[in-house]
Amino acid sequence: MVWMETEAFKKVVEIVGSKAEIARQCGVTGQHIQKWKSRVPAIHVVKLEKLTGGEVRREELRPDVFYD
Repeated sequence: MVWMETEAFKKVVEIVGSKAEIARQCGVTGQHIQKWKSRVPAIHVVKLEKLTGGEVRREELRPDVFYD
């Protein structure tokens, strides 16, 4: 199965600068980030929201967990 990156995750990478920087900021390895393409673990979405200055909201990254 091929996993596609969500638009929200693509935007996080664009804003933060790289997947390596996301991994560093979240305290995980680059291999972990590769698995986040289609579904970011809920434990990290608030951190990603903060890293993007709120440009990517937690609801966009995990609408199944965080919703309006």
